[in-house]
Amino acid sequence: MKPLYLALSGGGAHAAAHAGVLRALEREGVTEMYACATHGVLSDPAIERIRDSVLREVVITDSIPLSPAKRIPKVTTLSVAPLIGEAIRRIHRGESVGALFSSEVSFTQEMLLWDEGAEGGSPFDGPRPADGGEDGDRGDDDGEPSSSDLAGAVPSGDR
Repeated sequence: MKPLYLALSGGGAHAAAHAGVLRALEREGVTEMYACATHGVLSDPAIERIRDSVLREVVITDSIPLSPAKRIPKVTTLSVAPLIGEAIRRIHRGESVGALFSSEVSFTQEMLLWDEGAEGGSPFDGPRPADGGEDGDRGDDDGEPSSSDLAGAVPSGDR
């Protein structure tokens, strides 16, 4: 059977519903389940529920800081720093911010290159004037940090 991926939202009554869905899926023979949430509030007793659940992994963003006590092996935190940095860069240059949230597969795949471990860095790191880029001007830096500079500003444990 293929893995099952769930998008979670809300706590309280939602959490009880999520638990019920997981139990029903387990009864139906689903053995590999993953979940994701944009903002990992994870109020008590969320961590205990995740730890004791059949979920293999819960992926959240660092849009809300996760306390060290809540950092368990089943919870993976992804940094939103590259996305925010790119949005700031696009605003500064008068470019589309909406394109960052495109549902086009090709753009979504390009965003995966933001991952620190990906070869080539950000797909948005084109030639820069200070590097003798498109306009050949080597003397002036545009004053903008690169994507790697922005990602480097985030503590490595939070990426």
